Amino acid sequence: MASNFYRCLWLIEQLSPNKAKTFRELDKAWQNSWLNEYKEPLSRSSFNYHKETIARDFLLDIACEKGTHRYYFSNPQLLNQHPILAHLIHNSALANLLQMYQGLEDRIILEPTYSDERWLSLIAEAMQNNRRIEFVYRSFHSGGQLSKRKASPYGLRLFMKRWYLIADTGQESPYIYALDRIKDLYLSSETFKMPEDFSLNEYFRHCYGIIRSKENSPEELLLKVYGSQVLYLRSLPLHSSQEEIETHESYSIFRYWLAPSYDLILALLSLGNTSEVINKGDIFYWLKHDLKHMLNRYEKQDESID
Repeated sequence: MASNFYRCLWLIEQLSPNKAKTFRELDKAWQNSWLNEYKEPLSRSSFNYHKETIARDFLLDIACEKGTHRYYFSNPQLLNQHPILAHLIHNSALANLLQMYQGLEDRIILEPTYSDERWLSLIAEAMQNNRRIEFVYRSFHSGGQLSKRKASPYGLRLFMKRWYLIADTGQESPYIYALDRIKDLYLSSETFKMPEDFSLNEYFRHCYGIIRSKENSPEELLLKVYGSQVLYLRSLPLHSSQEEIETHESYSIFRYWLAPSYDLILALLSLGNTSEVINKGDIFYWLKHDLKHMLNRYEKQDESID
C-alpha cells in the first residue's frame, strides 16, 4: 500500500499545473498508477482525506468547478513557493511514467547527479534539530587534501547536478561545501541557533550558481541575444531577475541584476556567439579577459599547426 505522502504527491501532480480533472478521470489515472499495486478504484473517502491533507500540509486548496465537476487548485501560485515539493512531484511523475510504460528504460535518458546523496537526509536532520555536524572534506583548492570540518548547516542547494551545503563555520560569511567531496559525516552533540534573519533565497538572490562573494556586488547586466537563442531564454530564463526590455526582429535585449562570479561567466560563455554583454561593468571586463585568453590559446594552436 502506497504511503499517504506519496498518494498526496500523486494527487498534486495530477492537478498541476492547470490539469483540472473530474473524479472519473482521477480514478482512471489512479488505477494506472505505479502506486496502486492492486489496481483498486479511487474511493471518495480516500480522495477527500488526501484533499484535506494537502490543504493542511501544503496549503493547497482543491476546489470543484461547477458545471464541469472538474477538480483544480484554487491557489496554484503557491506551488511556486514550494521548490522541494515541485522537485518531489517531478520525481513522482517520472516514476509513474516509467512504471506505466515499462520497456522504455533504454529510450529515456536522465541526467545523473554527481553528489553523494546519502548525506542529504543526515544534513536535513541536523538542520531540522539545529545540530552541528562534523565531516571529512576534500577541497579542490588545497590540492585534494582531506581535512576535518565542523559546521552549522544553514541550507542545501542543488546546482548543475551537484548538491551543496551552505554552512556557518565561524567565519564572517557562510561557507559552501560540495556533497560529493564529503567523505564522512555525522551529527555532533553540539547545537546552534539558526539566525532568524537568514534566508537562503535572499542569500542567493543576486547570484547565478553557487558562488557568492562579498567582494562582488550585484550590478546591472544587459545581454543582447540573437536569433533563436532569444526563444530559448524566454522559455528558460537565465536567472529569476531576467527582463526582456527590447524586442527586435533579429535580436532582443535582456536585463539582469547579478553579482559577477565564475559560474556566471561560464554560463555566458556557453551561449557562444549568440549573445554579447553590451554594458561595461565588472561582468563585461571579466568576460572580455577570459575571451582574450581563450583566443590567444587558439591562435597559438594555429601558429603551431602552420
